[in-house]
Amino acid sequence: MKIEIRKADRMLSYITRILTPVICIIFLQCSSQKNIQQPEDNSFEKQINKLQKNPRDEKTISSVSKQYKSLQQSHLVRLNEVPPATLTNKNEIIYEEYKALQQLYISIKSIPGLAITVKPVDYSEELNTAKENLAKTLISESENLLNNGDKASCRKSYYNLLKLQELRPGVPYLTDKLKESLQCALINIIIHEPVTDAKHSHYNTDIREFYKAILQNMQNQNTPVFISIGSESPDPDESIKLELTQFDIGIITKDNNSRDAVNNQPYTSGGRRSTTSGTGTTPASATITTTRTLSNSTGTLKMEIIGRNQNVIDKQEFAATYEWNSEINTYTGDRRALTANDRSQLRNPVKNPPTDNEIASILLKQLKEKILSYLQSRYAGF
Repeated sequence: MKIEIRKADRMLSYITRILTPVICIIFLQCSSQKNIQQPEDNSFEKQINKLQKNPRDEKTISSVSKQYKSLQQSHLVRLNEVPPATLTNKNEIIYEEYKALQQLYISIKSIPGLAITVKPVDYSEELNTAKENLAKTLISESENLLNNGDKASCRKSYYNLLKLQELRPGVPYLTDKLKESLQCALINIIIHEPVTDAKHSHYNTDIREFYKAILQNMQNQNTPVFISIGSESPDPDESIKLELTQFDIGIITKDNNSRDAVNNQPYTSGGRRSTTSGTGTTPASATITTTRTLSNSTGTLKMEIIGRNQNVIDKQEFAATYEWNSEINTYTGDRRALTANDRSQLRNPVKNPPTDNEIASILLKQLKEKILSYLQSRYAGF
């Protein structure tokens, strides 16, 4: 008996020695995964916010001090390694780096006593110098671009003047120059009402609404500041001509297919299927007819964009399709010959086909979406 107990003790001790490291490893892995799933946000801004609530948090003060030195060094390195670019672009990079450095200084100074520990550098003089240098180059470049006179240069001048307005707000000179650059860059575009064949004249109301919707959308939404969209202009930069070359409301066609249904199981005189092998009535039969109604409608809109010199800048073609179909099942003969599936198909509701005007609206809606998508994409870069 004592021997068995000693053996059991040794076995338990052995199992414990084996399982203990495994349990520890599993525990450490779970703990590690938990830490990974819930990372702590140690960003500079987050640490500053923590110190605003508790300015004496020594651990956070130490973290902020290390992060400040690291961030400061990163910005200084970028200042010493400004990539080759135009003078304006270089001055923009320098200005943004000094602005970031000064923001670090302001953040440190916002916490009472923190500046004594961290010793941040005040870059206000360097920032003012960089700001002034950027303003001077923006003014010079904007003037040169405006003197070029082409629309692309005027657009760039406009954006430069917007940046300058942020650096020097409230200067009357900038308001006048912004108007000048905008007027120079403006592109007048007219969209003509679609040309249609006389055979489509009964859809004129739908086509006119389609045209108005395109104009309204382009005038009010997603249109860059340099684009002026209208239906009339004495001297347009671009004219968009539309033509409905195809607008066919499909003719409804019908297709009939028939098949026979036979139930060979005899029926008793009462009309129920016989459960015995005795004699019965003649097997039931019926003919099932499937009538398929189909209509295909199509529309095609051609577009040409004509330049100031009557040159064709672009050509596009947009297509729309609409298919309508319906299926009805009927039968003649003995209903007892029909299976459960046959009877369920007989319950298909009769669908009325859409009217010609309803189909025209569907096709025009497709065409409107396609042409608007194209035009907004084309003029988004202006």
